[in-house]
Amino acid sequence: MPRKKTIEPDPDQKVIRAISKDGTGIKKDGVVFNPGFDELKLMSDKASIPLVVYLHADQEELKLGQYNEQGKEIIEWSEKNKVTLVRELDYGFTFQDYRDGIHLSKSGQRKLADIMKEIICKNV
Repeated sequence: MPRKKTIEPDPDQKVIRAISKDGTGIKKDGVVFNPGFDELKLMSDKASIPLVVYLHADQEELKLGQYNEQGKEIIEWSEKNKVTLVRELDYGFTFQDYRDGIHLSKSGQRKLADIMKEIICKNV
């Protein structure tokens, strides 16, 4: 008897499943700050390349004009580790720059590309 093939959802579908009830924030199951940031810092230091963190805001953060607790943790970590932090809320994004609670629309992607081009040119 052939086994049933399990179909995994694509990454976007996994994210959608993790979006909060109001459709704007992503739930994190972890209790501790993501250790991946420290690992990226260690790798960039070893390679002698600058580390730049881009802090993307969801629509709820855009509406409030401030980052949630997880965003504040990233800000604190970046300051403590002297890492360049690009705060999306400083760049004039609007609700039209989103296609849903967290994903950027075409105009949002254009703004993101322009910001990253500027940051990369400054850090090269």
